[in-house]
Amino acid sequence: MAPICELEEEFLELVDQEQTILFIGDSVTRRKIPQFFMNGKYTMQGKCVVCTQTDNLSTKIIAERFSDRMGIVLGEEVGYSTGYENKLGPKNVFNYITEDLLIYEAMSDRDLNRYSVVIIDEAQKSTPSTNILFGLLKQIMKRRTDLKLVIMCNVTVELEKFQKYFDDAPTMKAPSFCHSVEIFYTPYPISDYFTEAIEVVVYIHLHEAPGDILLFLTEDIDVSRACREISTRIAQIGEASKLKVIPLYSESSLRQQKHVLEKAPEGGRKCIVSTDIVELYDNIYGVVYVIDPGFTKAKIYCPRSRKENEFVIPISKSIANQRAQKAGLTAPGKSYRLYTEDSFKNELKEHSYPEILRCNLDLFVLQLKGLGVNNLVYFGYVDCPAPESLMRALAQLYYLKAVDDNVQEDNPTPDADLTRIGKLMTKFPLPPQLSNCLINSPKFGCSSDMCVIAAMLSVPDVFKGYRMSKSLFAHPDGDHLTLLNVYRAFKLQPGRLQKSWCFKHFLNFEALKRADSVRKQLVEIMNINSISPVSNDYNESHFAIDHNNIKNCLISGFFLQIAYLDQSKQYHTLHDNQPASLHPSCTLKNKPQFVLYHKYGLEKEFIKIVTDLGNNAGEILVRIQEDYFTSHNFENTDARKTFRNIAMRTGSRQ
Repeated sequence: MAPICELEEEFLELVDQEQTILFIGDSVTRRKIPQFFMNGKYTMQGKCVVCTQTDNLSTKIIAERFSDRMGIVLGEEVGYSTGYENKLGPKNVFNYITEDLLIYEAMSDRDLNRYSVVIIDEAQKSTPSTNILFGLLKQIMKRRTDLKLVIMCNVTVELEKFQKYFDDAPTMKAPSFCHSVEIFYTPYPISDYFTEAIEVVVYIHLHEAPGDILLFLTEDIDVSRACREISTRIAQIGEASKLKVIPLYSESSLRQQKHVLEKAPEGGRKCIVSTDIVELYDNIYGVVYVIDPGFTKAKIYCPRSRKENEFVIPISKSIANQRAQKAGLTAPGKSYRLYTEDSFKNELKEHSYPEILRCNLDLFVLQLKGLGVNNLVYFGYVDCPAPESLMRALAQLYYLKAVDDNVQEDNPTPDADLTRIGKLMTKFPLPPQLSNCLINSPKFGCSSDMCVIAAMLSVPDVFKGYRMSKSLFAHPDGDHLTLLNVYRAFKLQPGRLQKSWCFKHFLNFEALKRADSVRKQLVEIMNINSISPVSNDYNESHFAIDHNNIKNCLISGFFLQIAYLDQSKQYHTLHDNQPASLHPSCTLKNKPQFVLYHKYGLEKEFIKIVTDLGNNAGEILVRIQEDYFTSHNFENTDARKTFRNIAMRTGSRQ
């Protein structure tokens, strides 16, 4: 395969001549572009190069792959920063960073003076953070003519859009270094793509020439199940020693991830069963066969009902082509698409919808305000979000007292300014509700425990889907305090025994380790901003905490996420009067009148991660958020009558 290094001279010459460069290429090509900046003039005189990624996991994995390829110890010249951890050293000249963290950095250093080059990778995803960075960098480069910007993506149509946005910036398109890939389609639609995928794996192993197999699936649980079924089928035909089956998903341990890069067994092959996370690996050079069922998982948020869920949806044509390219890295390959050619041509969209059009914009609006954007409507978006989404996000910040009184209740103006609380909220890499809880936690005397709960809510599920493991730690008041119990028990274990303890109790060790790291970062932010003196050591002295105080603190941030049990024993959300049901994973054994929830999903209208607010919840809600919990804020429901009665008893304002 021809090395991309042949493009280095041409690329750097273009960088020297222009301030903004738009680069298009496949993932293998794009991942090697950053190495052109190592040991050059752009990493001298105290400056460094930064490359953004869309999420924490991809930032870490790509930084590790980059340091391995360059033969550099991660944390020295090359490092990374994520919402979970930082691995930077005094010699750092190249930093991989999440888009969100670069935005937070720009809030304190408006010109990003420490950087000589900013590289935006995966720009075609058009996340809310990508849109902020584009508008921000466009302004910065007018003030800093020495700053270079490289936009990288893999879709020509998107590149043309970016080129127009950046005033006809020059474009460089790298030739594909992949071998040819033969595409196979099914002759008819498949009703059960999971079973069909297993059959194709077995067929390839028995009848095709040597070469590794890569199977794409959408869910972590499907990956584990497929690995078991493939191993069983192969063992039944006496081929177990010739096929090594390797799972790969977001919560795979580092050891499991390294297995993906290992060579196949002598005289055999390996089969990697993976979610979309495999796209982050640009050096899996044994794969010759790709099996593509044609689905992916995407988050979709409805601003009107405030529901959010992950759905399995058809992929786009561009993603299908990216998957096929994985078969051509080593030699000519084959891609088995488990859908018809007619479906590919006529049913799949050309490109995925920009993420900014289908996600919650609360944090996005808070970040814009933190950057001093006066009017949300006239900010320079690449992909403009729906006005309703912007206004509802701004209304949420108004209720949280993050924006000032220039806004009208339920009708905020887009030029509202941040309050003192809002400015503090921008210091946390968290959703506004959680950062609000942390800011309010000193009032309730639970700052240390609130840092734990916020950290546990910021990482993947620690329970691995086992109800039995959750029942061991269940708190009678619900899921938030159950998460606190799990973390407490985890920290009681000696460090060397924590992993085996997690295995014994069916807990996700990697997620708990990550939560521990997040908690320490939150404690540091709390202390730096003088919000509350919190110890970085979490020990038994903190264990005797008033659970009611924790619940009251949660109310202060999540009072818009309260559900009420009506006379028909059906839950409805208070804010929007939407029907809701407790998720089966909820630890509550009864149906309290008022519950606070963390997530509200579209699927069966479940509320997840739920806490019982107690028998006198109505009075507590009024006491903590009197401005909001008045009867005129609610429709003519049982809840309205409840708050009117409370007002009459307590004399609270209506």
